[in-house]
Amino acid sequence: MKGAVDKLIELHELLHRLREDYDNLSHCEALVELDEKVLSGEFGELDEEEYREREEELKSHRKMLSDVEEEIRKTRKRIHSLMTEIIQELGGEV
Repeated sequence: MKGAVDKLIELHELLHRLREDYDNLSHCEALVELDEKVLSGEFGELDEEEYREREEELKSHRKMLSDVEEEIRKTRKRIHSLMTEIIQELGGEV
């Protein structure tokens, strides 16, 4: 039973992390969207140097977005695995 309790605690922590990751995902998506609007000229023309800087920011923000998406996938997979283990330890069927 102690194993199930430890796994429930880990599950709780993972659910908090998942919530934070989804908050970060929204933030990263907003940054990418803003960068794309700036690069499209929606907020005015950019000179060549500003454009390059914004392209680098967009690249960085897309990488952050990709990293957060990957972290969400990993966390969801671990949550699924933990839930299966907990159910099995408690004598249930999955």
